[in-house]
Amino acid sequence: HQVGIGDGGHEDLSRLTRAHGNFSEYVPITLIMIACFEANTGQVWAVHALGSALLFGRVLHAYGLGRHSGVSWQRFAGMILTFLAMLCAAIGNLVLIHFGL
Repeated sequence: HQVGIGDGGHEDLSRLTRAHGNFSEYVPITLIMIACFEANTGQVWAVHALGSALLFGRVLHAYGLGRHSGVSWQRFAGMILTFLAMLCAAIGNLVLIHFGL
């Protein structure tokens, strides 16, 4: 599509723009939380599990959002994995900070 600004009225370009925006909303804060978890001497396997959940979640979500105009199992599973990574990283950080494990 030869579009300079915006989506030019193309539905597929609008969906891909939204996928990019969704990525930039969730990934930075989750990566910061995972980095804090690692800095707080979190377990190596847990850091890898959180990073893997985030990676696979975002790939699934982007695939589902790019290929389907409505609800798809890829979008749903991708957001579940993303939110699970965020929640576990937040809880892990709070536990490590509070209990000093």
